[in-house]
Amino acid sequence: MTKVMDKPPEPKVRAPVLDPTCERLQVKFLRSTYHNSVSESFFHTLKTELTYHQTYVSREDAKQSIFKFIEVFYNRERLHSANGYKSPVDFELQHKAA
Repeated sequence: MTKVMDKPPEPKVRAPVLDPTCERLQVKFLRSTYHNSVSESFFHTLKTELTYHQTYVSREDAKQSIFKFIEVFYNRERLHSANGYKSPVDFELQHKAA
């Protein structure tokens, strides 16, 4: 039997540790299996749906293209599985009306 979770567990924080090589305070996390899944999924989508299909002349071209992808397509039109396969705009409108 598999356990279904609605929300990934929060990462547990260890006590701060002084790194002797860097001489600075670091907080180390005990990683959960879901810790980076959202960002990894986003960057996979960005690469496969945009950057692998384009050749950029300059860094500014890349920044503008990625900004347009995120603000125009990804955040407004693309269907997201976490939102019940609705676009973020439709999902927010549905929850504001409720």
